[in-house]
Amino acid sequence: MRALLAFFVCLPVLWIGFHPREAINLARGGWNNNAGYRVAGRHNSGPNKGKPKGKVILVKLTAYHSRNCWVNPRRGLTATGASACNEKGVASDWGKLPPGTQLYIDGVGHRIVDDKGEEMMAAAKRGYIHLDVRTRTYEESKRFGMKWRQAFVYN
Repeated sequence: MRALLAFFVCLPVLWIGFHPREAINLARGGWNNNAGYRVAGRHNSGPNKGKPKGKVILVKLTAYHSRNCWVNPRRGLTATGASACNEKGVASDWGKLPPGTQLYIDGVGHRIVDDKGEEMMAAAKRGYIHLDVRTRTYEESKRFGMKWRQAFVYN
């Protein structure tokens, strides 16, 4: 009975492209149990100890790199006009995460939204957030693949 219930709870989640194991974790509340504290706990240093203000979201991650950056740095620009040579940038749908939004992504690190893309906008219409992480080389982008991770969005 539990397996049948998990299947029907996970069915809409599977539709949008989750891995089945991740969908079952989500259905059981695996990412909601202290998820905000776990991600935010890595930043509890300095005078402002405690949980920083913000929220935890589940995001689909892919990677890209700008060939123009290394061929001609003046042509390698993001949608905000920043240099695409900066590897700390990320592309998103600006309706969900506007430019300048600061993020901490599990397994990736700190990133700032400075670019946008059609795949990210299409994902927002489908109901989830897709981020495109910028890498230094094409090979790094290929190795990165596609992942589902938690991201902490700072206010």
